Amino acid sequence: MSYVAGYTGTDSKEYIAKQQSKKVLFLFLGYLSTAAVGAAQIYFLMAAMFELDASYSLERWQIICFAFFFFFFSVLFLTRYVVLLLFAFLEASKQPNLKKLDSLQDTLVTILLPAFNEADNIEATILSALGTSYQNKEVIVIDDGSTDDTLATMQRLKRELQSSDELKIIHKPNGGKASALNLGFQHAKGDYILSMDADSELADGAIERLLVRIADTDLGGCAGQVAIRNTNNLMSYLQSLEYTLMNGTGRLFQSFFASVLVAPGPITLFKKEALIAVEEMSKLVPGPPPKPSDIAGPWESDTFAEDAKLSMAMLGAGHGIVFEPSALCYTQCPSTPVALLSQRYRWVRGNLQACGAAWNLWTHESDKKPNLGTWLMWFVVEAIVWPIIDVLSVVILVIMLAASDGISSAYMWYFVLLMADMSAAAFSAVSCRQPLHIIVFVPIYRLFYGILLEMNALFCMFDESRKAKMRW
Repeated sequence: MSYVAGYTGTDSKEYIAKQQSKKVLFLFLGYLSTAAVGAAQIYFLMAAMFELDASYSLERWQIICFAFFFFFFSVLFLTRYVVLLLFAFLEASKQPNLKKLDSLQDTLVTILLPAFNEADNIEATILSALGTSYQNKEVIVIDDGSTDDTLATMQRLKRELQSSDELKIIHKPNGGKASALNLGFQHAKGDYILSMDADSELADGAIERLLVRIADTDLGGCAGQVAIRNTNNLMSYLQSLEYTLMNGTGRLFQSFFASVLVAPGPITLFKKEALIAVEEMSKLVPGPPPKPSDIAGPWESDTFAEDAKLSMAMLGAGHGIVFEPSALCYTQCPSTPVALLSQRYRWVRGNLQACGAAWNLWTHESDKKPNLGTWLMWFVVEAIVWPIIDVLSVVILVIMLAASDGISSAYMWYFVLLMADMSAAAFSAVSCRQPLHIIVFVPIYRLFYGILLEMNALFCMFDESRKAKMRW
C-alpha cells in the first residue's frame, strides 16, 4: 500500500539521477542563500553601529545591542546550517543496495504492532503490514487492554483473512506501550524487529530498504521516514513540513555518523541481537523501580518517549543507528492545536528524560560509544539552547521592525533567512520523497508555527526542571 503516486519500492536509474540533481541544486541554493544571510547581517550590523538608518526610534545602545545579537544569531545559524546540510547531503546521496535482497530472502522480519483503543485505525494498519511487498514476515499485534472494539476488530480481521501463520494476536492488561512491545518481543521469531504504531501504514518497499541498510553490518537499527497521511488543512501541512525538515536535515546529518538519536516508533527496524544487548546493558545501570504492569525487555516505560530512550540506549550499547529516507510510513497527525501541543509536550519531556537516562548510561559504559556524550550535548543544544535563541530573535526582530518607519535592513536580513529555510525545506522534501509544494508554508512555519512549538518546548523544560507530574 503506498500513498506516493508511482512509488512501488524500486527506483529507476533515471529517477535516482533526477533526484540527485535536485539535491545538488537545492544544496547550491541553500549555500547561496546562506551567503546572502551573512552579507545581509554584516550590512545590518554596520547600519546599526553607525546609525545609517535614521528611521529607527530606538536609542543608539539598543540598536547596537540588537544588532550584535542578530550577528551572534546569524553566525550560529550559518554554522549550524552549513554543517547540517553538508553531511545531510552526503548521507542523502547514498542509495540502498536492493540487490542485497537476493541473499536475504530467508530473513524473517517480525513486525510489532502495539495498540490501545485504536478501533478506527487498527484494521488499515494491520492490512498495510500484511500487504507490504516483503514476503518473509510475521505480524504480532498486541492489544494493550483496550476498552473499545480494538481487540474485536483484530479478531474479526484474523478470521476473515485466515492468516493464522503470518498474523498473531496477543491480548494483555493495560500496561503501556513499552510493556506491549516487550511482550511482543518475547514472542518474536525474527532476527529483525520492525516497530510500528497502531495509526501508521507502511509503504511498499519500506522493509526491504530498511533491511539492506543494516544487514551484514555492525549497525543495530535503521529508522524510516514518517510522513503525514491526513494533510487536509493548514495545521496538517505545517506538521508535514516539520516532519520533512526534522528528518531531511537533522536526522540525515546524524545518520552520516550512524548516531540517530531518536529512531521513530512508527517505523524503525532493529536487529534482535542489538535489542538484547540494550536489555542486558540496562540491567547494569540503576533505574527507577519497575511498575507492577511493566514487562521486562529493551523498551522501558519510565518515559513517554520510549522510542528515544531505546535509540539512545542502543547507541550507548555500541550499536549504531542510521536513517533511510526512502523507507516510508504514513501516520495520523493531531487535528487540533490542543492535541498538537499535548503531543509535543509528551515528546519534548520524554526526549529530555531519555537524554538524561542515556547520559547516566554513557557515564557507566562510555567505552561502548565514546562519542555519545558529544551527541547528547548536541541534542541538548538543539532541544534547549536553540529554541531559546530562536524565540528571542523573533521578539527582538519584531521590536526592530516596529521601531522602523520604512523598509530597513532588518527586512532584508529576514527575507534572505527565509530563502535559506526554503532551500533547506526543498532539499529535505526531495530527500524524503515529499511534495515540493510544501515549501510554500515555510514563512508561516517560521513566523508562527515553529515559534509556537519552541515556546511549548520552553514550557516543557520548565515543567521537567521542577519534575511536574506528567499525564497522557
